[in-house]
Amino acid sequence: MRRTEHYGKYQIMAGLIAAAILTGCAGAGGTVSETPAGAETTAQAATMAAEPSSETVTEKTVTEKEEAEAPVPARADTAAEAVAAADPAPEQSAAEESRSPEEIAAERAAAVGAVRLGDTGEDGLVFTFAGDLTFHTGQNPGAQEAYDSGIRSCFDQEALDIMDSADVFVVNNEFQYTDGGSPLEGKKYTFRCSPYTAEWLQEIGVDLVTLANNHIFDFGEEGFLDTLDTLSEIGMPYIGAGYDLEDAVRPAYYEADGMIIAVLNATEIERYENPDTRGASEDAGGVFRCLDSALLCEKVREAKEKADYVIVTIHWGTERMETPDELQIQHAIDLEEAGCDMIIGGHPHVLQTISWYEDMPIIYSLGNYFFSFDTRNTGVVQVSFDTGNKSLKSLRFVPMVQSYGVYTLEGEEKAGLLEYMRSLSPKVEIDDDGYVTKRDTE
Repeated sequence: MRRTEHYGKYQIMAGLIAAAILTGCAGAGGTVSETPAGAETTAQAATMAAEPSSETVTEKTVTEKEEAEAPVPARADTAAEAVAAADPAPEQSAAEESRSPEEIAAERAAAVGAVRLGDTGEDGLVFTFAGDLTFHTGQNPGAQEAYDSGIRSCFDQEALDIMDSADVFVVNNEFQYTDGGSPLEGKKYTFRCSPYTAEWLQEIGVDLVTLANNHIFDFGEEGFLDTLDTLSEIGMPYIGAGYDLEDAVRPAYYEADGMIIAVLNATEIERYENPDTRGASEDAGGVFRCLDSALLCEKVREAKEKADYVIVTIHWGTERMETPDELQIQHAIDLEEAGCDMIIGGHPHVLQTISWYEDMPIIYSLGNYFFSFDTRNTGVVQVSFDTGNKSLKSLRFVPMVQSYGVYTLEGEEKAGLLEYMRSLSPKVEIDDDGYVTKRDTE
């Protein structure tokens, strides 16, 4: 932390002059006691002028009598020492070193507005990511159970435990919370639910929703603004969309045990110049668009300067395609070069390849989580961190299926889905518990 006091150059020069006088006397064969009285007084005054003091800061005038009575500070024997005496950096370093890790962590977290997660328990810090979610019964008939018996009845106990136990649970919220607005003209599928259903997110343990998708503007600006207002009113953090561009591109930051993690969200869907889903601008709300990845890469670089680990959640790819397309692959490379540490993708409505580029894991698509009108394989990804080393500890894919409700797979069904994911993912190893590691190709 920089000191607020600033001292003029004349003070440092005075210190140098004093040191030069003293060094010159010693070099001529004299000792300190042999220095002429006038030179001694000059050196002492110059040395005092070079020392930080409350009198210097407040520009208080010192009388000759006060100067004579004031204690004489220790003399600098070299020019270097005189300069060092005028430099408060050692003091600052000592003060910084005396701060506790908790104080440093609190300061870093405050600087970026990070949510402080506190004690992460025996399992360490765990972020859990799920795919697309909607409570719209026309698209997701299984959601009717939520209206009849409560949202938690739509998930089996193991799925509930996974969602509840995550330090941060993230889902893609692919519909609007509104009773207003009108469906976008010409758009085939439009989804909305009454604002009160937003509270169901909290009931299933959601901590953060991503909004950069192609259904968050389905009922126009009125429905879009209702959605942002509703989420804000219940205290549900969101990323990937906002009241303007600044709001839409803003990452979410989290801190635990001194480690800071940033999560960003953007969409490249729809892939044309004038999409149905409006992109945010300086004076209008919308989503964070990244068909051109330049702005997203810029925001990743900015986040990397503030965080220890950066995750990008992105809406991309081709619907029902089980492997990534060329644009996904190119954008993944762009993001890694910008400093991204992990990518979690969605939009294709099916599971896609899990891969690794350099040191960056890529989950190309988590598919539908609670979104489908039919039976679909799905799953969540659990990302565990070693906060001591500020690094990734483990990555785990948990196999599930959505068939009206969401159920965690066991036995042969679990083994079958893991084997299927292995067949899509030649660059990684996936063990029988779903833990994913980079394959050694050497």
